[in-house]
Amino acid sequence: MCHKSSYFDNYCRILADARAIAGKSGFDADKVNVLVVTKYARAEQIAQLLSCGGISMIGESRLQDSLEKWNSPLL
Repeated sequence: MCHKSSYFDNYCRILADARAIAGKSGFDADKVNVLVVTKYARAEQIAQLLSCGGISMIGESRLQDSLEKWNSPLL
């Protein structure tokens, strides 16, 4: 179940802005993706965002943080 949040709203806004700019620049807007960075996000917040669907790329800058988050039972 998707729990709409400011994180998902931000993701949608950034994706729409990036696709609009790509389209104006002559690029295929449908090929634009956004890399979601989970730095400082808790596993609960990431799970909420993922429940909304549509996110295909997630990154974390610290290996130890990514291992802790992705081994969480919430994800």
